[in-house]
This record gives sequence, C-alpha cells and structure tokens, in this order.
Amino acid sequence: MSSGRVRLAIVGIGNPEVGDDGVGPALIRCLRSRQPQREGVLVTTLEGDLFGISEIVERADRILLVDAILAEPAGEVIEDATEFSPEARPVSQHQTDIVTVMRTLEALPLTEPFPPWSVWGVTITGPLRVGQDLNEVVRRGVESLCARLEDLLRELDAPS
Repeated sequence: MSSGRVRLAIVGIGNPEVGDDGVGPALIRCLRSRQPQREGVLVTTLEGDLFGISEIVERADRILLVDAILAEPAGEVIEDATEFSPEARPVSQHQTDIVTVMRTLEALPLTEPFPPWSVWGVTITGPLRVGQDLNEVVRRGVESLCARLEDLLRELDAPS
C-alpha cells in the first residue's frame, strides 16, 4: 500500500472464505473490475486485524467501510451509516466490529482532524459457513451497492 494522501478510501472488510462475510472483498472486486484506478482514491480490502485500518485513517480525507451487516432481510443495501442497533450491526469474525474499532481510533490522538467515515454494506443473515460463495440475494445486493459506489465515484470526478 502506498503511503500518499488520499481524498477517499473505500475499504472492503470481511473474509471471502466465510460465505456472506465476504461482502466487503466482493464489493472491492466488483469496483476494480468496473472502474479505472482514480488518482487520490484508495480501493482496498482489510481481511485481518481490523485495527490495521489505522494506517488508512492516518492518510485519508474520508473513509467508506464496506461490510456485511447482520440484519433481515438479506440483500438490502445500507448506505452511509455510523450507528447500528444490536439487531443490525456489522459482522465480525474478530473480537470486535469495525464501528467499535473506528470509535476507539477516534478517541486516540492518531490524527487531527479524524477523517469522516461511514459504513456501507449489504445485509446478511447467519449462520456464516466456511468455503461458500455469497448467496444469490446477497450477491445481487453487492452488485447494487457496487453500482451506487460507481455513481459516487463519478460524482467525485465531476467538476465543482
């Protein structure tokens, strides 16, 4: 990962080896297949330690985190959220979820100002299963979210 400043980071979170938890990486694959690399935009995945996001926080002006959201019905697109109820929350195969990680990093003297961030995602229902692809309704949600983020990237390119 290069160390330059970016105006927008789109970060796919999840484990593609655990079925529907792979929403984030699937979305990143979709964006990369449809969109050219843009100057000042980082499109990447975070599949391990969620605190690895700190490297991105230090150099991004804005962060969009893309994750699977545990809620019903499956396949619904969530845009630009920062608050979640216990019934609808980002999935975590780790000790904590990405919202908790971001709130923790905000409280640290990591960078000033802390970049605005939000979670975008697709709803999934459990249980998660190892070694399976996204189910069909979740895959369609990823396609829909990919199209929405393509629109957002085009807006970013538009002259002010």
